[in-house]
Amino acid sequence: MNNEQQYNPRDGLRLQEVDGELVILHKKRGKIHQLNPTASVVWQTIAEHGSLIPAIALAAMTKSFDVDPDTAATDLDKLIQQFIELKLINTAD
Repeated sequence: MNNEQQYNPRDGLRLQEVDGELVILHKKRGKIHQLNPTASVVWQTIAEHGSLIPAIALAAMTKSFDVDPDTAATDLDKLIQQFIELKLINTAD
């Protein structure tokens, strides 16, 4: 994981809680993405900081879940790739 790389949320996204779960509304693409608990914790760090900062997201994951930092880092890498593939984030310049 590159702790220095930051990722910005794409334009047109809206975070909303629906029935106790977080969802991302992607208006431009007409998509709704339901977030699992891990993705919810990571996306909340985006909402708080304006971008996905891996070190902050990793700290939030290890604080929220009973997981060791290496496992959390692997999970975060996979989640970042999923967010990129779903066109929810892009790399910050």
